[in-house]
Amino acid sequence: MPVARNCCAASYGNEQNMLGAERHGQSYLFKLRQTTKVQALIRGLGASSWMDAGDGWQVKEQLLKLLGWSAYRRCIFLRRPADRTPRRARLPAEAHQEFAFVEGV
Repeated sequence: MPVARNCCAASYGNEQNMLGAERHGQSYLFKLRQTTKVQALIRGLGASSWMDAGDGWQVKEQLLKLLGWSAYRRCIFLRRPADRTPRRARLPAEAHQEFAFVEGV
């Protein structure tokens, strides 16, 4: 799998940036803004067919063509279970005695 040479978190999959990278044969990686269409695609990914990506993450890929894009592009979606453990419970036992916690504020 090629390593992305262009990693642009700030431009959110801007068509011009992607075309430039594609023209030069460079791999790239962009974050996607969670527009209505992206959110619908994420909901439609379903609960099955996710592959293990290691360290508690799962991965799934899908082709997507957004408004303003000239072509379908491969999109990689990563997910992991939401950590619902309260912060205090994650601290080691000795930290509970070292720090004072304000509760009920």
